[in-house]
Amino acid sequence: SAEQLQAALSAGAAIVKDLPGNVMALGEMGIGNTSSAALLLNRLAGTTLENRVKILIKEIQIGLLNGLTNGILTGVIIGITTGKAMLGVVICLAMITNMFVAGTMGTLIPLTLKWLKIDPALASAVIVTTFTDVFGFFSFLGLATLFISLLT
Repeated sequence: SAEQLQAALSAGAAIVKDLPGNVMALGEMGIGNTSSAALLLNRLAGTTLENRVKILIKEIQIGLLNGLTNGILTGVIIGITTGKAMLGVVICLAMITNMFVAGTMGTLIPLTLKWLKIDPALASAVIVTTFTDVFGFFSFLGLATLFISLLT
């Protein structure tokens, strides 16, 4: 109906208006995890498959904890500054999702590159950052779409 279309357009305008700050917050995930990938490379030298699985689980846990901490903080700030609490919730959930992806990809990509006999130190940062940028953007927009009726 015309009312639903108007509501969707209004919500979309609110999301787009606040998009630069939200994307900037999500973009920080790739930068942070690039340094994690560099540190991880040192720990991977000479490890067994069992140890690599433990490292993967630990990195995912750290990513989720970082996402929760940073997501809540950023979500509260965005909710307060924009006056839209639900937008803060959406950015918080997107950051948690993105940090999960960052922790997972920041571990799996160096492992995969090492298995392919490609120097992980040369290629990991670009690939991890690409994953986190893409997943961060799409998780934010996907969640915003799911909650669009609450964002107006």
